[in-house]
Order: sequence, then C-alpha cells, then structure tokens
Amino acid sequence: MSRLLFLACGQSYAYTDLANRSILDGLPCRVTVLANAATARCFDPARPERHTVRWHDMPSVEKKVADLHAEQPFTTVATIDERLMEPAARLRELLQLPGMKPDEVPGSRDKLAMKRQLAAAGVRVPEFTRCDDRSAVQAL
Repeated sequence: MSRLLFLACGQSYAYTDLANRSILDGLPCRVTVLANAATARCFDPARPERHTVRWHDMPSVEKKVADLHAEQPFTTVATIDERLMEPAARLRELLQLPGMKPDEVPGSRDKLAMKRQLAAAGVRVPEFTRCDDRSAVQAL
C-alpha cells in the first residue's frame, strides 16, 4: 500500500475544494499530514492521519518523519505550499524518495533563478532584474 506524506501550512481554504471537502479525500493511498498547529485544525484528526509539527524546528520534523517512515514507509512526499517546497525536498532526500531534490527547488521557487535557468537553456524570458536593485529597475 502506498503512503503519502503531505506537508501543510497556511490557510484552510487551500486544502479544500469548492464543495469544502478535503483535497486529500479519495486518494488511493494512506495519507499522513504534517501541519503546524493552526493548519492542523483544517484536517479531520482521524482522516487523514495527522501530526502537528513546528516547521521552524526541522531536526524535530525530520526525526518525526523518520519514526513514521520506520513504522510504514512513505512512497512520496508532497505539498501545495510554496514555503514547504524546501522541507519537502529535504525529506524526500532523507527518505531516498523520488521527486524534486533540495538543489532543484530554487529553479521553481526563486523566480530570478528560474528565469536564469530557462534563459541558459535557450528559452525566451522577459527582461528582468532584482526589484531591490533600484538602478537596474530604473534602467529596465
């Protein structure tokens, strides 16, 4: 049986569909949710399995995940929250699971890194610069 580790943080509406059902309902696998205290309340405590964590304490999160993985291995780690892309990648690496690795995250999260990567691959991108570089912004 496959097992999904789902990382959650943020507003409750992000985790429900238009009918106010959990986006995790009906998945063909066992689902375990790790969420901060505020977000954990968005999920039924019995379905899916949920655990409350503090995202700023990654060593504790990693230990919790390793312990859960030892009970029944996860087959994938996912999130829909951009802020949790790096933790998800670190956990995939820790558990040796497929998916985006930590060094790949900036290419999809950091918009400057993404545009540089695309441009280097020959993909046309709009002109861009860092918004905190006043002279470059004015020149653009």
